[in-house]
Amino acid sequence: MAQKTFNQTSFANVLVKTKEELHQTLDTLLVKIDWSRFEQLLSPIHNKVLGRKSYPALLMLKCLLLQNWYNLSDYELEKSVDDRLSFRRFVGLDYTVDAPDHSSFSRFRDQLIKLDLESKIFDELSNQIANQGLVVKNGTLVDASIIQADVLRPRPKR
Repeated sequence: MAQKTFNQTSFANVLVKTKEELHQTLDTLLVKIDWSRFEQLLSPIHNKVLGRKSYPALLMLKCLLLQNWYNLSDYELEKSVDDRLSFRRFVGLDYTVDAPDHSSFSRFRDQLIKLDLESKIFDELSNQIANQGLVVKNGTLVDASIIQADVLRPRPKR
């Protein structure tokens, strides 16, 4: 299956300014981890020429890492990657490109399991993080929802 390519930086990427200090954790991991080792491990995935173009396997793996670290469902992951600039930068997704949908994450996860890659990837990630002296703590994202509540007006005193 052919892969989508994101070789050229778009004008939107240049225009978007972010406060670097707010995104140190993901940016640090992006630089400190040797992602080429993961590309080697993921090489059996998406290696067909025919079919609809897929997202690069490394991009999908990074999405699943975010899902694990931030305790997100597939639907929440889709929404978060689509919405959060730091997530887009971490996974290498241009600001003008749609995020993968929830079913893409599920299919990719199934491929990792089918090819028995999840333990190899987890071991590689754990070793690299430990060798760098880093600790990755799981967290959660809070999605604020606005709900209109019925107002119960006080009764007048008699």
